[in-house]
Amino acid sequence: MSAFAFALLVLELPVAAPPAKPTPIINGQVAQTCEFPSAVALTKWNYEFCTGTLIHPNVVLTAAHCIHPDSGWGLPEEIVFGEDIAEPQLSVGIVDCEMHPLYDHYAPLHSPEDAHDLAYCVLDQPVTSVTPTPPIMGCEVDQLTPGATVRIVGFGADEIVPSGDSFETFGTGTKRFTTQVLEKVDDLDQLFLLGMNASACSGDSGGPAYLQLADGSWRVLSAASRIHPDAPAEPPWCLYGVVHTGVWNEMAWFESASGFDLTPCHEADGTWAPGPDCTEFPLDMQAAASWADSCAAQPVSGPSMSCAAGESDTDTDTDTDTDTDTDTDSSTDTDTSTDGTSSTTDGDSTTMGADSTTTADTTTTADPGTSSSTTSDTTTTGNGATTTAQPTEDAPTSGVTTSGDAATTDAEASTDAGSGSATTTGQSQDGEGCGCRSTGGGGGWLAGLVLALGRRRRRPGS
Repeated sequence: MSAFAFALLVLELPVAAPPAKPTPIINGQVAQTCEFPSAVALTKWNYEFCTGTLIHPNVVLTAAHCIHPDSGWGLPEEIVFGEDIAEPQLSVGIVDCEMHPLYDHYAPLHSPEDAHDLAYCVLDQPVTSVTPTPPIMGCEVDQLTPGATVRIVGFGADEIVPSGDSFETFGTGTKRFTTQVLEKVDDLDQLFLLGMNASACSGDSGGPAYLQLADGSWRVLSAASRIHPDAPAEPPWCLYGVVHTGVWNEMAWFESASGFDLTPCHEADGTWAPGPDCTEFPLDMQAAASWADSCAAQPVSGPSMSCAAGESDTDTDTDTDTDTDTDTDSSTDTDTSTDGTSSTTDGDSTTMGADSTTTADTTTTADPGTSSSTTSDTTTTGNGATTTAQPTEDAPTSGVTTSGDAATTDAEASTDAGSGSATTTGQSQDGEGCGCRSTGGGGGWLAGLVLALGRRRRRPGS
């Protein structure tokens, strides 16, 4: 790698005295064979620099800042499947990647433009052997409530050793996971996730937050964007929580730009419209399996019914049969059916008795964000249980040494990520530089700490 490329790896981290031993960052569990197979690594020059999610055989979801040219990486060379980029189970090239058109790499923190930190990459060949995890859509979003437990996955660092104005990161390139609790979803569709001793950090940008629905199947909610704004000022910085960017209201752009139907059970606006691919969604992404058959032993669902009860379909049929027998042998048969209004009457007589049968099934659906259904009989089948794994501390891996100057942008902290295990040395200076955006209220020391090595620069003249 060139000296210039190394210089782009500089992260400005808080200056702190060296700890007695390495400080754990993610504190999650190392993924075993086939765990969360749809979580992938974005790599370049044989280094992992961001994480993504296979949401369609041809499409990977990630964060916009991961591929922004000012992040120092640009487009990935390969998308890597497996548990460690050093031992890839499948590597696929890309045709192109595209950032959300409303994303502004230089926008103020939490602004509407910054909130569109989403991107996708189209693969140069479809990956049909690995089960994708589709985006959450329509009435499924109703299950995304404060207190919900989600699972985050990433290939980022798991340890950092600050020392004066330098630091070391260890463990990038290995897939890890942990649980988070949803604190809130704001009006910009940003998910604020609380880790409290286990969360995301450098290298995890663009990675998924997964939610298991009540029917037992899993959906991807978002892409990792930045460190939680309430993260503490002192190390360890990455244990408190993370902010993700939700995808469900961006599907019209994703599908139009990529040219693929990414929502097989819904229209892009969240309307329930199941197609032939609305089936075989992952039920247990941690079940024992092997990469020999691309983790095919993991169970998948049948046709999804996640929003079927909310489908708007009102049909009312009324049938009335009247039979009258008199001593004069006069009979009258009357059949009335109402889908609109129709009536047929044969004969002319006095009605002596009537049998009437009325059947009505009514289902009402509100907007995609909310749903309500009313039926005479309702049966719900599903398993909403969520398993929370206990975090374990992972051992550091070997590193490379990098030196250079780091600059901050208005004490902003984004989740841009580091690649490879690295020792980084640099002088902080105001003006332009690293894209990690400080969100913390603890003195602004988080300036520069990012999940994807995005170097945010000021616009000329600003």
